[in-house]
Amino acid sequence: MKRVTYILVMLLSSTFGLKAQNSAVESARVAFISQKIGLTPVQAEKFWPAYNEFHNQRSDTRKAIKKIYKNLSAITEPTGEKMKQQISQIAALKHEEVTLEKEYLNRYLLIITPKQLADLMVAERKFQKILIKKVSEE
Repeated sequence: MKRVTYILVMLLSSTFGLKAQNSAVESARVAFISQKIGLTPVQAEKFWPAYNEFHNQRSDTRKAIKKIYKNLSAITEPTGEKMKQQISQIAALKHEEVTLEKEYLNRYLLIITPKQLADLMVAERKFQKILIKKVSEE
C-alpha cells in the first residue's frame, strides 16, 4: 500500500507537461486500482480495455454536456425554446451516462468478482481524493 502510494505521489510530482502529467496520472491510476482490487494477469488483460473504453465514452458524454452548458449562457431568445431544448439534451446525455455506467458494471462482472467490483468503486473514489489533495497542494 505504502509503495503504491509512494509511486503515485512520485509520478504526480515529477511531471510538468500536461500530456506527461495525464500519462503519469493514468499510469498511477492503473497501478493503484490493480493493487487495490487484486487483479490477476488474466483479469487485467480483459479488464483494462473495457475500463478504458468506458472512461473514453463517459469522457465524450461529459464533454458534450460541458459544451451545452457553455452554449446556454449565449442563448438570448426571449421564449426560451432553445434553452428548453438544450436542457433536454443535457438530461438525455446524463441519462445516457448512467445507462453506460450500468452497462459497463455488468460487463465488469463478467471479468472480475463482485468483491473486486466493489473494491474498484472504492478505489476509484480514493484515487480521486488523493489526486485532488495532490493538486490542491501544488
